[in-house]
Amino acid sequence: MRLPGATLVLLAAALTAGCAGEPSIDELSAGSGGANGSGRSTAVLETLGPPPGPPRPVPIEIPATALAFFQDQQTSCSQYASLAGLGDATYPNVEAERFDRAVLVRELDRDTALIEDGRGTRLVVDMWNASGVVLPASGRPDDVMPAPYRLGCSPDDFIGTSG
Repeated sequence: MRLPGATLVLLAAALTAGCAGEPSIDELSAGSGGANGSGRSTAVLETLGPPPGPPRPVPIEIPATALAFFQDQQTSCSQYASLAGLGDATYPNVEAERFDRAVLVRELDRDTALIEDGRGTRLVVDMWNASGVVLPASGRPDDVMPAPYRLGCSPDDFIGTSG
């Protein structure tokens, strides 16, 4: 079927007239946060609030080494001794030099190390969990923790029997 030339022109004019009331692309973009007159785009952001669901856990920073973990226990031990017995003979304060002058003797495995405190007492530091623990030199939690750690530090951090 062949349309005469006049019919084709009328059809094109009708389609164009039907779209005449619609806004142009530029008008749509400028009115809705899209292209502005400068050729740049702007975005309209909405604040949605926190994501749904349970709160995300906060990462725990643990010291990179067993020695650093041990030295970080000084504050904890001082607080424990103060709260438990005010730093007296029953719950002595562990001397700061034990922590400050501690050295790494050797790494026993990826998570465990033998250290020596500033007074020559050897201990095993086990970093197997996020909190880490300090054990007697044997590395066995059922052995006696050396003084002053067995009374002057929290049994949650320094694991061993009180003898």
